[in-house]
Amino acid sequence: MSVEHGQLTLTDRAGPDAVSSCRAYCGVRGSLEYSIGLDKRRPIRYLDRLKASREYRKAIDDLHATEPQTRP
Repeated sequence: MSVEHGQLTLTDRAGPDAVSSCRAYCGVRGSLEYSIGLDKRRPIRYLDRLKASREYRKAIDDLHATEPQTRP
C-alpha cells in the first residue's frame, strides 16, 4: 500500500520491481493492482454502529492480543 500523486494504491508486490505474490497462487492472471484518488475519501456515517458491533470488538481484542506487552 502506498500514497503517491494523490492516489492510494493497493498492490501485492513487495516493491515496485518485485514479482506479484498473487501469481504464485493464482497463475499468470493473478495480481492485485488497485488505485483510487484520495479525493474520493468520505466519512463513515455509521461509525458508532460499526464500533458497537461484535465483529469490530473481536477484531480490536485480537489486535491487542498480538501486540507485545510493555513493561512498566
